[in-house]
Amino acid sequence: EESKKIIEQSRQFAENLKEQILKESKEQAQKLIADAAEEIERKKNTAFDELKNQIADISIKAAEKILKENLDAEKNKKLVDKYISDISKN
Repeated sequence: EESKKIIEQSRQFAENLKEQILKESKEQAQKLIADAAEEIERKKNTAFDELKNQIADISIKAAEKILKENLDAEKNKKLVDKYISDISKN
């Protein structure tokens, strides 16, 4: 009778221990998943910010180049017009 009681207590202890281990494992897994999701979101936001900065830099450089070319073309046209005007006067 005593041995049956000890066996039953041991079985109950093992069952409780198993449930505790499963619960802790599930909580740890959920925490790992949540942490990974947060890290992914941070990295996504960082990458998006870097991409926006790169796009802004490229846009500024392209605008500068276009403006420079337009100004140079305008100056060249004025010089040609002035030269033609000077030749016409002589």
